[in-house]
Order: sequence, then structure tokens, then C-alpha cells
Amino acid sequence: MFIIRPSSLFEIQRGMSRSLPRQHTFVRQKSSKSPLEAYELKVKEGKWKPDPYQEKAIFAVNGLYQELQAYTQPPVPKESFHLHSRGEEKTSVLSKFRSTLGKYASRFMASSRPFAPQIPKGIYLYGDVGCGKTALMDLFYNHLPSNITRSKRIHFHAFMLHIHQSAHHLKQVKGYGFDVIDYLSAQLASKCTVLCFDELQVTDVAGALILRRLFECLQKYGVVIFITSNRAPNDLYKNGIQRESFLPCIHLLNESLNVICLDSPNDYRRLKSETEDIYLHPAQDPLVKKQLQQWFERYGNIRGDPTHEVQLEVFGRTILVPKVSGDAAWFTFKELCGEPKSAADYISLANRFRAFIISDIPQLSIEAKDLVRRFINFIDAAYDSRAKVILSADVPVDLIYPTPEGYKPLQSSEISKKYTESGEHSKIASESNYHGNFAGVEEVFAFSRCLSRLAEMRKSDWFQN
Repeated sequence: MFIIRPSSLFEIQRGMSRSLPRQHTFVRQKSSKSPLEAYELKVKEGKWKPDPYQEKAIFAVNGLYQELQAYTQPPVPKESFHLHSRGEEKTSVLSKFRSTLGKYASRFMASSRPFAPQIPKGIYLYGDVGCGKTALMDLFYNHLPSNITRSKRIHFHAFMLHIHQSAHHLKQVKGYGFDVIDYLSAQLASKCTVLCFDELQVTDVAGALILRRLFECLQKYGVVIFITSNRAPNDLYKNGIQRESFLPCIHLLNESLNVICLDSPNDYRRLKSETEDIYLHPAQDPLVKKQLQQWFERYGNIRGDPTHEVQLEVFGRTILVPKVSGDAAWFTFKELCGEPKSAADYISLANRFRAFIISDIPQLSIEAKDLVRRFINFIDAAYDSRAKVILSADVPVDLIYPTPEGYKPLQSSEISKKYTESGEHSKIASESNYHGNFAGVEEVFAFSRCLSRLAEMRKSDWFQN
């Protein structure tokens, strides 16, 4: 066991802070009102519509607010900032045995520690797309009690990128052989009493296992958690590979958080403001191609920065951006989603550019899960950074990928019906390198959420912002 030298700690913390993009963090707007008082005022002023489902949820949110008024987070134990390193031990058989035994013993002890005493029960708020989950979380976050001085609110994708980058940097500095998640949780807990995650989703076994350990450690250090998701805890990572390893995390969420279903039938992202004609079809129409060029010139800087390609470095890998001018980037769908890219890649792109042209999107079959998942990850990143996105596709955007029964079309139902009945669309893309066990169900659900976000991103006030 050793204590990190100040110089090493500076390198680690610098790597941690560098990995958290500003576009994905949210500035807290302090207020003397409670969340319930703020909600009632918004309804009274006509800014929000009365919604019995939201009213039920806001009472639970206000209950957490009241508990936090009397809550003091216990200090993080000093030993949590100590690391066990194999690099400083001898390489004898005995030392290797001791290292292995110590590693598993420390993990067992860490996982068996009780939660912080009298920690308020956080909230897990789930429901359909656009029903107001994020709005209620923001209401809570902006109206925390005055005694809560340390808080963070972040999109889940960006947070997991932060964890991966911090762990990668930490291992580069100090090697392996210690509990990285516990250490990072202690660092976070020392700066954060309330942590809000927006849009929790679990799509791979690595993320599932990290989440289990992460939530255990955060609760152990007294961090109060507020989560929004489109899925109930019991439906997270459903049919995923090695899901049994994730079941303890589901149990933890159900036991330690107040699980609330916000089952409002309204999609508020679709109910307000005028819209821009930015989702164009068919992609091969000369007029559509001309419109895309006009959008690119509008948000680029053709005279001062002629079109060129750019290479971005992410985790030591290179992402080629084929057409760039100013803060605008242009990809074909194949260039953006046709090759393996992670959420980190798309977040890096969204941090670099303010406008995107995505052309030649084909209609995808249910089997093209890898392609649509990458597209969803890109839209999530663009949405969180409030980037502008202009699309061209072979079919109306609603028909790019299958949607759940009862879905309300983003574009006119007449257009969607015409394309569905007449078959006037391009050859359906079916390429897939995804070998998960979701059978497309998870992607269909996620794509409906993606369409809800696209509905908000086409509003005039989004483009004027």
C-alpha cells in the first residue's frame, strides 16, 4: 500500500478533469424555492402544462429535497485514497500470491462495507420518451437545499466516458493491481454529495459490470443518486450477454432508490414551437443535394476556411472527418456509422463541431443493430452538446429503422404511409457485425427515443439558439 505522491496525484486529477467535456456538464442555478414550489409556479405561469403524472412524481422529488435538508455527507475515509500496486512488489512467486490474495481480499472487503449511515434514498425516474423525466431532474437539481453545496448533473454517456478515460489515465500512471472504480468513486464523492445521471442505459457487459461496482462505491461514500431512464431497473440490459452478473446491480437500484414510473402519455418534445425542414428525402434527389450544400455553407465558413478533411485523435485512435469548414462537418452515413465507433468518438465529434450534415442514410433492416446503435449514439452526443444536425435519407426519418407499435410519426403520416405501401424506398441495408442477444428489440426501443430527440432538434428555437 502507498500514498500517491502530489505530482502523480496532479497528473491523475488533470486526466480526470480533462476527460469531462464542459458541453456535457450542467451549471446549477441556485434557488430558494423547493422543487414542488418551482413546479407549481411554472404551471401557474403557463410555462408547463398541468400533468397528473408529473404531479405525482414531483411530490416524491420534493420528499428527497426535504430529506437532503437534514443530510450531512460523511467524509471519505483517508484510506480510500490509497492504492495497492503490483508494480512496487517483487516478482517472486510468494509476492505474486500475496498480491493476488490481497487484491481479491480488498475487493471483498470493499464490496462488503455497509452503505453510509442514514443516506437519503435517491430516485430512479423512468418512463417513455419526452414525458418530462429530464425536466423534473433539472427542476430538482436547480432547487437543491442550501446545505447541499456540491453536486453534479451529467448525461450518462458522457459520465461513462469520463470513468473510462480516468481509469485509463490512472492505470497508465500507476499500473494495475488496485480497485480503480473504488478510487475514482472516492475522488468523486469528495467533491459531490448529489449526483444526477440523465438517460441511463446499459448496452454491453463491460458497462454493466462497471455500473454494479460504481453504484456500490458511490453509495458507500454517501453520494445521493438521481437517475432518469427509459427503462425500469428490471428491464435494464434485458437479454444481454452475462446478464446474471448485472442482476446484483438491479437489486441495488431497486433497494437503494425510490423507483418512480413517469408514464405520462405526452411527448413534450413534439408539442411546441415551429420546425425547420432539416430531415430531407429522398437522398438522391438533386434538390435535396442542393439543400444540403446550402446548409453546409450556412454553418461553415467556405470563404475563410475552404472545405478540407480533419483528423481527430481519440484514445490514441484517429477519426477522419471527410468534409470540414469552420465549425461544420459533413459525413455520409457510411462514413459516420459504417465502421466501428464508440460513444467516446461521437462525443469527441460533438465537442469539436457545432453543425453536422449527415447524408445518404439508407433504410435499415431490424438486423442492422450495430449501424443504428452508432447512429443513436451520435444523435445522443449531438443532442447533449446542442449541435445542429441536418439529415438526408432514402425514406422519411421515421422509416429509417423499425419503431414500436403505436409510435407517432415524426413527419406526416401521409408521407410515411406512402413509402410503406408503395415500396418507394432504397434497398434496405442489412449489414451487421453486432453479436448481442437483443434480437433488435433494444434498438427499436432506443430508436424511438432517438426520434423524440430529433423532433426537438428540428425546432426553430434549437437552430436560433
